[in-house]
Amino acid sequence: MSSFEYTMIYVLSWWMVLLMALPFRTQAHESGDALIYKAAPKRTYLKQKIIITTLLAIPATFGIAAIITSGWFE
Repeated sequence: MSSFEYTMIYVLSWWMVLLMALPFRTQAHESGDALIYKAAPKRTYLKQKIIITTLLAIPATFGIAAIITSGWFE
């Protein structure tokens, strides 16, 4: 596989892992303030989620690449 293919697999797996990680550690506001949307989280923990996503996407990339190159789908 070329480096371009590894990069594309990494980008796609990074987004998939990020979308799975976004709902974790979210708590909705319980205040009755009309200016705050009730489903908006108090803290997003976005920095931690991006770091964890980056670290988890690396082995996911190599796992997906191993499945593709193994010829299991042929």
